[in-house]
Amino acid sequence: MEYLRANGRYNKVITYKRGGKRKSVTWTDKTKLSVRGVNLYHQTCQQIFTALFHEASLIENQFSKIIKEKHIKVKRKAFTEDELKLVKENANDNLMKLFMFGLYTGLREGDICTLKCAEIDLGLNLINCVMDKTRSSSGKMVSIPILPPLRPLIEKCHSNDEEYMLAAAGKDVPELPQ
Repeated sequence: MEYLRANGRYNKVITYKRGGKRKSVTWTDKTKLSVRGVNLYHQTCQQIFTALFHEASLIENQFSKIIKEKHIKVKRKAFTEDELKLVKENANDNLMKLFMFGLYTGLREGDICTLKCAEIDLGLNLINCVMDKTRSSSGKMVSIPILPPLRPLIEKCHSNDEEYMLAAAGKDVPELPQ
């Protein structure tokens, strides 16, 4: 547990496959685990060794001796008003589009990047999509109103005759090594 607290995961290589598609992204995680993350690994190890206690003829479960780290809730704001102004002043066009979609829809980055033009109804002023987080479990469609500051950006992107709303932004991104 001490290693996890100090260094994070044992396997730092993470592969992400969006929606079970063939294409995946792999990167090396350089972050440490949160207190909650370490405590979940601890709890899992403790449960496994409890289940194997008799079968493995263990004298005691060593994981039950380890004290869980106290989780201290930190109240935080994602961005201050000054930080939002800095983003607006310094973001390139593609980052600004992504930022505006996130700000005015509440969609996550992956959902914004895979948002299709067909999922946008300018007549009803709605974005109708299934978010990736719920795609596999409930698959429920969500309807998000298009707020006035976002509408001009959507109209501009929508008129590009592309399948995806932010397709032009993705053309500048190089292919990641597998």
